[in-house]
Amino acid sequence: MKPQLETIDLVGSGKSFRVFRQEYNGFESYWHYHPEIELTYIHYGNGLRFIGDSISPYGTGDVCLIGENLPHNYVAANRDPDNNEIAYVIQIPKAIFTHHEEFKPILKLFHKAKYGLHFPFVTEALQQKIIKLNSLTSIKRLNMLIEILDTLRKTKEILQLSEVSFADTQSMNKQQSRISKVTSYIISHYDEDLSLGQAADLISMTPSAFSRWFKQSVGKTFVNYLNNIRIERACQQLIQTDLTVKQIAFKSGFDSIGNFNRTFKKYKSETPIIYRKNYEVLGN
Repeated sequence: MKPQLETIDLVGSGKSFRVFRQEYNGFESYWHYHPEIELTYIHYGNGLRFIGDSISPYGTGDVCLIGENLPHNYVAANRDPDNNEIAYVIQIPKAIFTHHEEFKPILKLFHKAKYGLHFPFVTEALQQKIIKLNSLTSIKRLNMLIEILDTLRKTKEILQLSEVSFADTQSMNKQQSRISKVTSYIISHYDEDLSLGQAADLISMTPSAFSRWFKQSVGKTFVNYLNNIRIERACQQLIQTDLTVKQIAFKSGFDSIGNFNRTFKKYKSETPIIYRKNYEVLGN
C-alpha cells in the first residue's frame, strides 16, 4: 500500500475541526499523514500502533496526540467477528489556535506532538468528553475541544513516542512511497522467514544500499524494526492467549525458541515466561 496524504476538507462544513467515530472489524494497515493535529482515543480494541519510528501496542483506553505530518498507522491484533474495534478521532488545524495569546500552552503541546505523544493515564471523564464532542455544535463544540486539550497538557505523565520528527514534508514526500511499501510488507509478513534481501528487492535496491537507506529513513535497522514488531506481537499473545512460549515464538516469526528468548530478553529485559507471570500478577 502506498502512503497517502490524507486531505481533510472542512470548507462548507461550518466546522473548524473534524471529529468522527471509526468502527471496523479490525483496523487495516493505513500508513498516512496530514497537516492537521490528530487526537485518537481507542474506545475498544488492541493491536500495534506505528507513529513515526515508534512501534508499540495499543489497547482499550489508549489516547495519543499525533503532530502535523507525522506518519501513523494502527493495525489490529486480531479480528473478532463479534466485536468491532472502535476509535474516536479529532483532527485539528493548528491555525485555530495561532492568533490568540491564551492558546500558547496548547501550541506548546502541539509542538511536542511532532514526535507523537501517549497519555497512559487518561481519566474516564476525559474519555467521555472525547466521545461527547461529536454530538455538540457551534461554540459548545469548540469549548469542549479546548477543555480536552487543556486537560491533556496538564497531564503529569506524557510519553514521547517517536525519536524522529517528520516536519520536512518535502523530503518526506519523496521517501514515503518506498518507506510505506516496505513497512507495510513487513507488517503483513513479520511471521514469515523474512530477509533483508527480500525487503530490498521490493524497491529494487541492493541489500547494502537498502540497509543504509532503511536506517536513515525509518530510524531503526531492518532487523530491529522487524524484531520490534515480532516481540510486540508476541507480548500480546503472551497476555491474551494460552499458547505455549514455543508456539508463540514460531507464530511470531522466530526460527527457534532460543533465538526468541534471547531477542525477547533484549527488548523487554525479562524472559517471555517472566513477562507472562508478571502480567498475571498485575491482572490479579
